[in-house]
Amino acid sequence: MKPSALEFYACPECRGTPTLKSHEIDGSEVVSGTLSCACGVEYEIRRGVPRFCPSIKGVQQNTADDYGLQWTKLLDGKLEDGTVYGVKRDDWKEYFQESLGLPLHNLRGKRILDAGCGSGKLVRAFADDGCQIVSLDIHSGLDALYALAGECPGSHIVQGDAARPPICKKKFDVVWCSGMIHRTPNPREVFSQVAELVADDGLFFVWVCRNRRNPYRMIRSCLPFARRLPPHLMYIASLVLAIPLYIVFNALYLLGWWSRKTIFFGFKQSKNRYRSFGEIALTVFDVVGPEYLHAFHEGEIKRWFDEAGFQDLRSTDNVDIGICGRKTAVR
Repeated sequence: MKPSALEFYACPECRGTPTLKSHEIDGSEVVSGTLSCACGVEYEIRRGVPRFCPSIKGVQQNTADDYGLQWTKLLDGKLEDGTVYGVKRDDWKEYFQESLGLPLHNLRGKRILDAGCGSGKLVRAFADDGCQIVSLDIHSGLDALYALAGECPGSHIVQGDAARPPICKKKFDVVWCSGMIHRTPNPREVFSQVAELVADDGLFFVWVCRNRRNPYRMIRSCLPFARRLPPHLMYIASLVLAIPLYIVFNALYLLGWWSRKTIFFGFKQSKNRYRSFGEIALTVFDVVGPEYLHAFHEGEIKRWFDEAGFQDLRSTDNVDIGICGRKTAVR
């Protein structure tokens, strides 16, 4: 953790500003120590990452462990090599630019929050581009992300709960929230909490699952017990389930069926391309394993943006739901 990151953090209990109580520094990074708040709560800094969720348990702990293993495997190259869901780093940068309607050269000096950062694809793509990126997630695999990107000049990695974010309100020029909200118990509440972190005139991007049929969700509905599997067993199950999917998906691709609007069972597909085995296994883990996986209609998400005071809404995904809005400045 960089000492300068304290300007972004707030105690999730009282919204006060934490201070460094005791710490060990390695170069410019605080690698261990304690953050103390005036309300009496203390938070550990461990292996360079401040931990603002010391008391998670039950389903929340299981979710943190599941995604921790998933993203650690990905970052270690066990699932995909150089891609996330089959998308390369430069393509993620292009998608980011198109989703926000913001040229990449305008990112210099911007404060960006990646809420539900997962594998940290945002910080790994942009941390050297002159912006400050705070990567927030609750999963237990943030050590692997810190090892890759924690010491980059603009990188700040923090463990916390998006439903009670340890982040200052109205602090960020851009808040990016892709693939996280629909995996929480109360997506509407999490949306509201994260929306409050956007500065006036700032941009807020949200990506969630559309309410549509999908091969992975069909597997999820057929295997409800999979949500109770320990992470390592879920990982093995994902590899096993990926074998027939890899054969079927790429056979359809080679036959040219993938480009049609509907294939078997009416499932809509996004692109006519090859899917690697690792990408399919990652998606199986991502869809079948979590306790919660909500799906929405686009009008519902747009209504949330409207109610939270966002305008200039733009949709950026034809298969699932990606929406960007600008926060109305308070006059």
